[in-house]
Amino acid sequence: MREVAVEDILGRTPIHLDEEPIRRTIEGKVVLMTGAADSIGSELCRQIAPFQPAAIVGYEIAESPLFAIDREIRQKFPNVPFLAEIGNIQDRRRFEDVLRRRHPSAVYHAAAYKHVPLMETHVFEAIENNVFGTYNVL
Repeated sequence: MREVAVEDILGRTPIHLDEEPIRRTIEGKVVLMTGAADSIGSELCRQIAPFQPAAIVGYEIAESPLFAIDREIRQKFPNVPFLAEIGNIQDRRRFEDVLRRRHPSAVYHAAAYKHVPLMETHVFEAIENNVFGTYNVL
């Protein structure tokens, strides 16, 4: 018997990233993450932090999950400042204020409604957030 390796379950050859271009984009720079507390945004924060950004600005509308990822990043990566910002990408003025104050070099946009069956019954909200909110981020 042997231990199961990730490659056994993956069903394909693992991909090895060239980390140098990633490091050049992130190291020593302020990075802003929209949707910082959702499943994708929080995972991106976890993956960005080891590259030693000057700070991660976590932009999120949901207070409790933002508080949780703030605590997690501070605990796991004490040398990476996590700057929690409550805000909605649909509020252009609020988002612009954060950009002016934090001066990010890179913005990673993960704030979006992602559950298609639910959004099919809430089309207006999906368009308002995923289309107009994304337009504000751009």
